[in-house]
Amino acid sequence: MGHSAGGHLTAMMMAVDWPAFDAAMPVDTVKAGMPISGIFELEPLVHTSINDGPGMDVPEAIRESPLFMEPATDAPQLVIAGGDETPEFKRQSDAYVEKFGTETRRMERHDVPHSNHFRELERLAESDSAVFQKSLALIKG
Repeated sequence: MGHSAGGHLTAMMMAVDWPAFDAAMPVDTVKAGMPISGIFELEPLVHTSINDGPGMDVPEAIRESPLFMEPATDAPQLVIAGGDETPEFKRQSDAYVEKFGTETRRMERHDVPHSNHFRELERLAESDSAVFQKSLALIKG
């Protein structure tokens, strides 16, 4: 699980071919993923101040975007965004689920009502919230 840039890292972990690093590692090393308001497509950031530190060009942004990779596992994912999140975060979450959801790769998309980019995380600590219940179900398999 990861939030924002951590959601990007979560999606990247779903695309790792673990046995390619060590033949003893199973394909299903990662059992499930929960990217929260993840950044699945980095190219829109290239021309913003957010890119001042990384200094990516467009080809690098595309190479490092989970939206343009293939998941290496059929592990289920719960893709979350806040209901009050920006349209770009929602667009990227929708695109990620649309591209990678299959009959064998269960991907659930959930918007957290009345929650912005930061409030959505607080819902994980509320045992009566839908996001808490859905994350628990994902963990239990």
